This record gives sequence, structure tokens and C-alpha cells, in this order.
Amino acid sequence: MARPRQYATAADKQAAYRQRWATRSIRLEKETDETIKRVATAYDVTPNEVIASMLKFALLNRNWMQVGLFGKPLTTLADIREAERVARLRGEA
Repeated sequence: MARPRQYATAADKQAAYRQRWATRSIRLEKETDETIKRVATAYDVTPNEVIASMLKFALLNRNWMQVGLFGKPLTTLADIREAERVARLRGEA
């Protein structure tokens, strides 16, 4: 006798899968992205698997709430505009 279906339809199965896994969109410096791609190629996995593994390692091996963030944040267009505005106010631009 076959095992009973866990999900009634393929759509239900896909919805359950999406609920189990969170999705994030991230920006990376080009050098970081190239390194992730090289590691992925070396281990024959996807870049997403490399990133997930790196995140798990980082979260397990550092108290981020106590120590704070590592490295400088990526510059955004809003940061550039704010710096230009401040420079104009100071008469530097």
C-alpha cells in the first residue's frame, strides 16, 4: 500500500516549500561575488549554497549583537546624495 499524499496538490507542496525557506536579495562587491563563484565551482555547488554555508558559519562563530558588524557597508545612492548635500551646505562643492 502506498504512503498517503502529504499535500493535496503540487501547488500546496510548492507553497509549503516556500514557507519553509526565507528568501533574501543581497548586493555584493564584485570581488566577493567572484570569490563565492570560485568556491562554488571548487565544491560543485551553487553560489546560494556557498552563501548559506558562510552565513551559518558566521552566525555560529561570532556574537554579532555584542561585537557589531564587520567591514564597511556598501554605499547607496542615498548616501552619495547626502554627502553631496552636506558638502554644498558647507560650501565645499
